[in-house]
Amino acid sequence: MRTHIGRGVGKYIEEELFNSKEYVKICSPNISYSLCKKLFELIKSNNDLLKLETKDFFSIKKCQSEINKQELKTNDTYDFLYPHLDDPSFTEKITKKKEFFDTAVEKITREQIVKALSGVIEPDLGKDIVTLDLVSGIEIDGNTISIEVKSSNPALHARKRMQEAVEFAIQRAFGSEIKSIVKVTALPSEERTVETRKILPGVKQIIAVASGKGGVGKSTVSSNLAVALAQLGYKVGLCDADIYGPSIPTMFGVQDYNPKPVEIDGKQLMEPVEMHGVKMLSIGFFADPDQAIVWRGPMATKALKQLFSDVNWGELDFMIVDLPPGTGDIHLSLVSDIDLTGAVIVSTPQDVALADARKGVGMFKLESINVPVLGMIENMAYFVPPDAQQYKYHIFGRDGVKRLSETLGVPFLGELPLLQTIRESGDVGRPVVLQGDSDAAAAFRSVVANLLEVLGKNVKK
Repeated sequence: MRTHIGRGVGKYIEEELFNSKEYVKICSPNISYSLCKKLFELIKSNNDLLKLETKDFFSIKKCQSEINKQELKTNDTYDFLYPHLDDPSFTEKITKKKEFFDTAVEKITREQIVKALSGVIEPDLGKDIVTLDLVSGIEIDGNTISIEVKSSNPALHARKRMQEAVEFAIQRAFGSEIKSIVKVTALPSEERTVETRKILPGVKQIIAVASGKGGVGKSTVSSNLAVALAQLGYKVGLCDADIYGPSIPTMFGVQDYNPKPVEIDGKQLMEPVEMHGVKMLSIGFFADPDQAIVWRGPMATKALKQLFSDVNWGELDFMIVDLPPGTGDIHLSLVSDIDLTGAVIVSTPQDVALADARKGVGMFKLESINVPVLGMIENMAYFVPPDAQQYKYHIFGRDGVKRLSETLGVPFLGELPLLQTIRESGDVGRPVVLQGDSDAAAAFRSVVANLLEVLGKNVKK
């Protein structure tokens, strides 16, 4: 029979039980020192099934530690471990105590620490942090072990759980007298490998296009950015993550297309629709155009994840993600599951829109999200009458996004005009950037060039 013990088993108990091949179940007892000692004696001598259950919760390791302390206190050899302030030899004993633990820690090797950490599993990836090469630094200083670990999930709660798991692994391996200092940071996108990239391992850059409010032209910007990148020779994908208001199929004129299933390595995937050099997928391909999508948050986030994980995106240089407006479950799910390179915020120069844009930037800068804001785009910046092009009218205000970007310390990627041709191009399914050397097309190309410059690409403006 195998041994089953509650959490925090002391080494002594563990060995005794396994040697006797006892099956012992200890559930939540709050036991005094004397009773605990009797329990250990009973375990060693009893060959029958032992079940001990009480109301309060109890840690075996804590009890074992108390036994060790009692034994040390009654042993003159180790009386320096528990000095009293009124002891004439207090200072001497403190020094001796430090030397004792320093000597004990010196026996701990880096290999032993690595072995202890090999039992810590990265929950999102299903492998231990040593195999995934997420342990970036180990230092031993006296009775203190300092460890640096990287987490695939940048969220604060995920990093906190990783910290606690590493601390527990060290304590279990070396005892409570050893102090551990664990620093957990988000794994940078440039250090991602096939093993540490949870979703879209074949995509080099994943850029989310977001807006604080609806109606500012976010989907129009997403469509034209994707096509402009494709025109430069990049392999581009476009994911319509606006679950409740998908518009990408209309803007590309493919609303009547049906993505085809394909089997790859025994797994059924969807083949994205391709148009103008851009691979795209949207919930709009699967929803009734006359039926509103009324989903609760969990269903929406699940659908979003499928748009990434259950699709044959292949190898891409860029993935543009058209987010829904505002902040909510979709955004949190995206940063949790997808390794975003960064986000681009779209807004008009109107004060109402700017207030929401500020919140959008703040969301991505939260410690729990920690996604770089690559820049801001001012859409509908000005209007030029087709019959009087010498005039420029700033209908929604002037330079509002530019000023906000300077205030927030975010790159300003450029301004886009309010033109009838941009609206018409979206309505007929042909993004305006395809219109050769038009002013509208030139404006989008300028924005793309600025974006690539932020990303470190050498592209002529």
